[in-house]
Amino acid sequence: VGSRGGSIKAILEHQNRVLTAHQDGKIRVWRKKKRHRQEQGIISEEIELCHTLPTVKDVLSRSILPSSYIQVRRHRKKLWIQHADAVSCLAATKDLVFSASWDRSLKIWRAADWKCLNSVRAAHDDAINAVAAAQQFVYTAAADGKIKAWELCSNSQSSSFLGGKNKAQIGLSLVAVLERHKSSVNALALDSSSGYLYSASSDRSIVVWEREETAMHMAAVDALRGHCMAVLCLAISSGIQDGHFFLCSGSADRTIRVWSRERFTAIHSCLCVIKGHQGPVKSVSMAACSSSSIGAGARVVSGGLDRQVKTWWVSLDG
Repeated sequence: VGSRGGSIKAILEHQNRVLTAHQDGKIRVWRKKKRHRQEQGIISEEIELCHTLPTVKDVLSRSILPSSYIQVRRHRKKLWIQHADAVSCLAATKDLVFSASWDRSLKIWRAADWKCLNSVRAAHDDAINAVAAAQQFVYTAAADGKIKAWELCSNSQSSSFLGGKNKAQIGLSLVAVLERHKSSVNALALDSSSGYLYSASSDRSIVVWEREETAMHMAAVDALRGHCMAVLCLAISSGIQDGHFFLCSGSADRTIRVWSRERFTAIHSCLCVIKGHQGPVKSVSMAACSSSSIGAGARVVSGGLDRQVKTWWVSLDG
């Protein structure tokens, strides 16, 4: 997988497919091919490439129309369905996939046929680092220190930032710009059940945003501090234990922090600090689980610039 299109910037599992975002500005869609049972009960799966986005069909159908091209550099044009720089992040709802790039654009893809439906050409003033989506809202975060909230709407109501002349029936309308961080926003995590949005920044903080029915769309209700360098990644637990919700964060300070929030409150506390990586922690994932043998806890998987992937068990039994 890694040999195609340069380094992989993001991975997303959507339905029965795996999507990878690449340095070459393309998105690749993979399907599971074979399952192999190895020693100690470990199961590995082969995957094969089934699509590269934008698809050849999409490119050919639009390349004959002069209106399909946009200026990306002084002497260079591209189709508006193409990213002009590395694709940095991916997110999805049931039927749609969203991609954002260092070229500052945000694109909508239809999962049924992988057609690009629309594009916000200049969604931010700097490279976009993160995207999150739930129901009708999409959130983007960038190196400009801003978080933007977008609402899915009909194309006639979509934001004037949308690039590319097309007849798509879906677009994005800018709802709010959230400004609290003092530096680049590197990661987002959205808890769709409660409506809380978490943003991690190079200013070393994690800001907690709560949905409100005002023009601002969301309000900052807490700031989690403890990391001594830039916070690079976030992950939300896939379950709740004993009425608590869990978040973990990875940082350039080479540590991972696990945070707890009581259900139906905005009160957060740091449960533990995990040390073990010899370089910045670039990605994390976590899942709350329990068993009779090991009790209640959360499994955390982390990847660092030390080229190591580590699995941790965080006990929640006190």
